[in-house]
Amino acid sequence: MLLLCILSGCAVLASKEVAVGCQAGDMITTVRALRLSATAYETNPFPLPLLFALKIALAVYIWKSDWWDKAPEEGRIAVNILACSPIPGNLKAAKG
Repeated sequence: MLLLCILSGCAVLASKEVAVGCQAGDMITTVRALRLSATAYETNPFPLPLLFALKIALAVYIWKSDWWDKAPEEGRIAVNILACSPIPGNLKAAKG
């Protein structure tokens, strides 16, 4: 998330590297929050293994398909913001 703030140009926010990195970052911080804090919780209705499988599938799809390059820049930025937005909350929950 800090990297997004430092490199806040639209080209960075619309990159598929950011999308894949945020999916991985969200998964890592979710696991960390759940392991370190009893007050952490996942509000998504999907079971955690299914959620992780969906996130991995989305990251692979974004990385391998040409859809990402053809999508409008505004849409790619919106996807990246949504993908990165849970990370600060997960880090806060891990602190307790």
